[in-house]
Amino acid sequence: MTPIPAKPPLPVVEQLSAKWPVPRQCPYCKQYDWNVCPNLYDLLPSGLIGPSVLFGTIFDPAQIIQVVLVRCKTCGHTTMFDALKLGLLDPPKPEPEAATEP
Repeated sequence: MTPIPAKPPLPVVEQLSAKWPVPRQCPYCKQYDWNVCPNLYDLLPSGLIGPSVLFGTIFDPAQIIQVVLVRCKTCGHTTMFDALKLGLLDPPKPEPEAATEP
């Protein structure tokens, strides 16, 4: 995954606190110590990785999900939160409808 620098200041911790219920226990090591990665990351479908991305092939941006990563400081378990659902990104604007000829 390629890190995309977040537009500072993103209220990541505040948004996570509002949406991620307490206690925030790691499901693997049962600890409570987390690290919030400061960047947004793009998740791409596997068919978009490789030459199509490297050489500028056009693809549908709706296929990309931007996420915030949260990692357990004890065992490294990493979970993702959709940046759009956290309210960190503006919702995509609908595409204008193409005019049809009668």
